[in-house]
Amino acid sequence: MAENKRRVCTAAVSEALTYLTGEVREAVGRFCGDIANIPGGQTSAGEAAGCQNAGTAVGAEPEEIRLRAGLPLSVTADGKNMFLTKDGRATVLGDRVICRQSDMQYAVRTLSEGSIYRYMPTICEGYIITSGGLRVGICGRSVYSDGHISAVEDFTALNLRIPHNILGCADALYRRLSDKLASVLIFSPPGEGKTTFARDLALSLSRKYRVAAVDEKCELFPPGSNFADGAGMLDILRGYRKADGIEIATRTLSPEIIICDEIGAADDIEAILSVQNSGVRLVATVHADDFADLENKPNIKRLLGARVFGLLAGLSRRGGRGVSLRAVG
Repeated sequence: MAENKRRVCTAAVSEALTYLTGEVREAVGRFCGDIANIPGGQTSAGEAAGCQNAGTAVGAEPEEIRLRAGLPLSVTADGKNMFLTKDGRATVLGDRVICRQSDMQYAVRTLSEGSIYRYMPTICEGYIITSGGLRVGICGRSVYSDGHISAVEDFTALNLRIPHNILGCADALYRRLSDKLASVLIFSPPGEGKTTFARDLALSLSRKYRVAAVDEKCELFPPGSNFADGAGMLDILRGYRKADGIEIATRTLSPEIIICDEIGAADDIEAILSVQNSGVRLVATVHADDFADLENKPNIKRLLGARVFGLLAGLSRRGGRGVSLRAVG
């Protein structure tokens, strides 16, 4: 499991580095150490004592790499945020690498393969999916036309999210579902691993059941990745809006289970309610801090009131990765 996770991270970091230049690339490469095959040293004891990244050494596996024009480069690893020095050490007040406008321009130009226009539809929704399957959050100055964002210019922030594939992380829930299927709502705060967990569950379930993954933002099974390796009866609907994908999958693919990431919009809820009595089970994820927080979300509360889900699964890293299950009765 650890070897597979590291292999996926290595490929993603290597791709991410191709979109960076200058001091930004050097700092991230050295921080990642042997992952990027770039030599580096350890975070010094003095700096470690004064930063959120206390104890994290060069060679860490990043979760996010963030560029902000005119502001310090930052990374997130093991759920902790930190700034980097040029030589890849974590710091709070030290010689932080500052992202220049030229760094932003290089990254956007490379991410869009020299054609921002081609990627503009998803840029207007806040992200780019690279040919290698990396998802990059992107924002800047928006341009509106007829009440909708028609373009984004003067890019100010990029968030390169490094995907992780952790085979077996959903085994406990899979064992619960393997003999008796039920619809499941997986929830956690952002960054706790919902997508990784849902992906692993989809792979496991697809070896026994017909599974349709409605992958609107291409995060469950990014194009160009090997995340679907080992799948069985898995149909992937990439780029479909969840409401459309759920309806099309139910009508044309005869799935036993539909899996989708980050539900919550009114259209999502209507589509889910419309197939509730079709016999298809649903596995979905949503942002929420705890069980009580779910009921504070009006659209999710509608699904809970309609008894769409038989199980609620809460994920948390606190005290180690864990899953809390609650039957809905």
